[in-house]
Amino acid sequence: MRFFGPRGDLLVAEPPGLTVYDASGQLRVRAELDGFLDIAAVGDELWVAGPRHLIRLSARDGRERARDPIDYLDPDGRFLQSSTAPQLPVWHGAQPVVIRTDPVRTEIPGPGGEVILPISDGRWLLWQGGQLRLWRSIGEAWRKPIGEPGSRGP
Repeated sequence: MRFFGPRGDLLVAEPPGLTVYDASGQLRVRAELDGFLDIAAVGDELWVAGPRHLIRLSARDGRERARDPIDYLDPDGRFLQSSTAPQLPVWHGAQPVVIRTDPVRTEIPGPGGEVILPISDGRWLLWQGGQLRLWRSIGEAWRKPIGEPGSRGP
């Protein structure tokens, strides 16, 4: 369950169903999809992640906009979205990856990390092994030790 979008819609999802209610509690979207792992609201779309596919639905009416194959996604992972860059959802699993479209693909920003948080396209906070780094498309901007070296997750 999560709220999303400028209207404050509520997304309720548990395989195989997903439902979206508007702020007044009225049903906006209902769909059934087999085998999804998680869902993220990205712009005016709902991105439905499966183990090897990404389905993009309209957040307004639930119509399917695209169904594309995608590199393997860890089935134990989940979407993480930054409030500063919600258009760049990160799949956090054994190896976090950002999911992009046009074409649909996964990529690891910079050298990657155990936690990846987008600030904007081309700027990422990466945490790994006790180090927090700001990664830009031209390389590392800074690095700061945080927490215990070798521990998992901040």
